[in-house]
Amino acid sequence: QFGPRLIESCGSSSRTGGDNAMLLASKTAIITGGAAERGIGLATARLFAEHGARTALLDIDGEGAEAAAGGIGPEHRGYVCDVTDAARCRQVAD
Repeated sequence: QFGPRLIESCGSSSRTGGDNAMLLASKTAIITGGAAERGIGLATARLFAEHGARTALLDIDGEGAEAAAGGIGPEHRGYVCDVTDAARCRQVAD
């Protein structure tokens, strides 16, 4: 079952009052499919950011990824990237 119990078991500070807000500080999360405003990629990026991670949103819609990342905060980035293109994925990772 998903929902509050799953979130609580994961220790989400914003929903449970825990002290894990900086659990991912100094980490960068690479997230695919982050351009869609109502998508799971962007929701995941926001959750990672709540826990202190910087995010790199990859999407075939580069402008959308950049806008979504900027909406999370200035330390987050968006990149145009087709994850079926291994060379581009390596380029973005560098």
